[in-house]
Amino acid sequence: MSWTLAEGSITTGIAQYTTTIDVGGIVTAVADSQGNQYIEGTDYTVTDGQVTIISTGNIAEGTELTISTNNVPTQSEEDLGVITSAGDTELLVLDIPLIQDSDPDYTLYLAAGGGTNWNGAAIYLSTDNSRYIFSNTFATYSIYGSCVSDFDSYTVTVQVNKQELESVTDSDLALGFNLAVIGDQIIQFKTAQLIDTNTYQLTEITSGLRGTENEPLAQTGDRFVLLQGENAVIKKIQGSASDIGEVRYIKAVSNDQTLDEATAVQITVQGNAQKPYAPVNLAATKDSLGNITFTWQRRDRHAALNTVNPPLSEATEEYSINISDGTLNLRTDTSNSQTYDYSISNQIIDFGVIQNTIIFSVAQVSADVGAGTYATAELTPTVLEPIPTITSFAPVSAPIGATISVTGTGLTQLSSVSINGIEQTNLAVVDNQNISFAITSGTVSGNIELTTSGGTATSSIPLIIETALPTQKPNFPTPNPVTLPYTIIPTDDGTEIIINGQTNTLSIPDDGSAFESGWGCYVSLDGIGNVTLLKEDGSTTGILGTNSITNNQTVKLWHRGGNIWKID
Repeated sequence: MSWTLAEGSITTGIAQYTTTIDVGGIVTAVADSQGNQYIEGTDYTVTDGQVTIISTGNIAEGTELTISTNNVPTQSEEDLGVITSAGDTELLVLDIPLIQDSDPDYTLYLAAGGGTNWNGAAIYLSTDNSRYIFSNTFATYSIYGSCVSDFDSYTVTVQVNKQELESVTDSDLALGFNLAVIGDQIIQFKTAQLIDTNTYQLTEITSGLRGTENEPLAQTGDRFVLLQGENAVIKKIQGSASDIGEVRYIKAVSNDQTLDEATAVQITVQGNAQKPYAPVNLAATKDSLGNITFTWQRRDRHAALNTVNPPLSEATEEYSINISDGTLNLRTDTSNSQTYDYSISNQIIDFGVIQNTIIFSVAQVSADVGAGTYATAELTPTVLEPIPTITSFAPVSAPIGATISVTGTGLTQLSSVSINGIEQTNLAVVDNQNISFAITSGTVSGNIELTTSGGTATSSIPLIIETALPTQKPNFPTPNPVTLPYTIIPTDDGTEIIINGQTNTLSIPDDGSAFESGWGCYVSLDGIGNVTLLKEDGSTTGILGTNSITNNQTVKLWHRGGNIWKID
């Protein structure tokens, strides 16, 4: 049996070695549903409109095939102008940065169009200009043309193939409308004013997008292609790392052409979709000795607007460093972080003397294409204060309000002193090696922290905050009768309460809770496990709870200075 298919641009059939597929029109290509293109004479033969599958070819039996055909007009139809050839397809291959964050790596972009009767094309790819594989189709034309004026960063005039450029709103711009490539820069324009046939003046332009800010401004005659917008038609080809640096062939076969009739566009793939963006915010600092540290912030191909810790699309984080005198490149180096140290010794090796101004260049490195776009700046390093140190302080213990003297280095630019997060008062800078401060009320024992513009220093030992002892022993009245016996033993530094002869658990805190009290405070046990702190007149200051003490455990009532007591 045979499969008889109607005439048209695309027909379908099933590969069977014992079956002939009858096709209306001239066969221009045979491909499977995956887009794999097969070769006539090797995989199939065509005789008088019949496609015969060769059993020793590459087409597996039972494969669903798409057979592209051309319905050949009669001579009289051609003479009458009933059918007119669509002609060749104009194909533009754009090896440019990714135009969307979500686009895959190794993407090439295509734009296509043709003459008055052009009505679409099929795209085929080849590595050798011999065997081609189907890739994609254009059903309608892209918008493209060229500059008819130089681009001055503010306005440019372009002439395009179709009169379909439009002005857009700010909301449309935010959605990515009117993104275009002009020369090698990617821009976005808000206003398109028609000034002649297919000719527009573009204004309100943002240039240098998607990492192209260092590309030269477009000149008269440079390409213009609309990448995103109401009438933009762009197709994508996703390649691989193996394509970079290699020659590839792309054919756009018009709907009335055979594959052989289409002219291949030859391109050596540069891999600009893989090219890292130039870093930003280059800066330099210098320590008190003259060593310089350069810093910068990286950007990412898949996060064009994010300069604050963007994702890392490269296999590893690496940067190429150049240092020059404006004429010669004096040093080339690498870094694996967003910082680079330039020592005094290396400055002398490169320049002969320590430098006050440096021309510094940095680029992020890609495993696929090497160094990306360099960012270059002439930098005068900001001189940093040295990191402070604390050698000693005296006295090592003192009460609230006392003055503490600190000895160290790099103390001139003192900004704060704190102990356990509590800011200290009455700061006084004597010189670069000596400062003093007064202990702030509420400070508890802890290490001293000094902060200057150069950093923070912490003492190696804590400052002990002294607490005043009572001038006389508290007078503890006889406790109220309780069901749980205990003993109160006055001591010089406080009062011990001994819980005797009980297996019951009593609640008493050790969390630093403070209670105001007169000198005659005592503890009352209510017989059910609660401990109450009473004033001298017997009034209750609060019921204590949560932590437990058991039989024969010692608890101290400590004097904390002033009228504050607490149970530890």
